[in-house]
Amino acid sequence: MFVADLIKSYIANKITQYLTPRIIALIDRIAGLGLIGFGIRLLFFAFYG
Repeated sequence: MFVADLIKSYIANKITQYLTPRIIALIDRIAGLGLIGFGIRLLFFAFYG
């Protein structure tokens, strides 16, 4: 468990320089669209499937 936390912190430190506000907003939009798509699919299968 400790090794996994060390790896996560190392990777987080390495990608910090690439995470600009624009990139974070893009990731948020993609994640939001994915959640909306999953919700629509879930509703579709709940009613029709």
